[in-house]
Amino acid sequence: MSEIESIDWDGVFRSLANSKRREILNFVTREQGATTDIDIARHLANDARDETVERTRIYLHHLHLPKLDESGLVVWNRDRGTVEETALTYQLPHGALVSAPGTASRRAENQQAND
Repeated sequence: MSEIESIDWDGVFRSLANSKRREILNFVTREQGATTDIDIARHLANDARDETVERTRIYLHHLHLPKLDESGLVVWNRDRGTVEETALTYQLPHGALVSAPGTASRRAENQQAND
């Protein structure tokens, strides 16, 4: 059985069915290497308050990162808090990681706030 045939594509597409997980995976692939769960939480949080980022991080730990890790799309080291894309990410169909709605507008708002 080839490596492609051994991939649980149903699990992969179930993971990608959630727009938040697509946004997480998109962020992780743009980081080009390991990133941290805190960085992902800051990216996803609607505001930069510490309690919002921590709440988002907890949500990542209990829902999104385990599913992405189980599907083989990321390697998540829970102890270190690191997340890294896998080669499987680059085998996805074109357009599978299109940003979730609102991502571009939040990114623009964050950039304006930093300027």
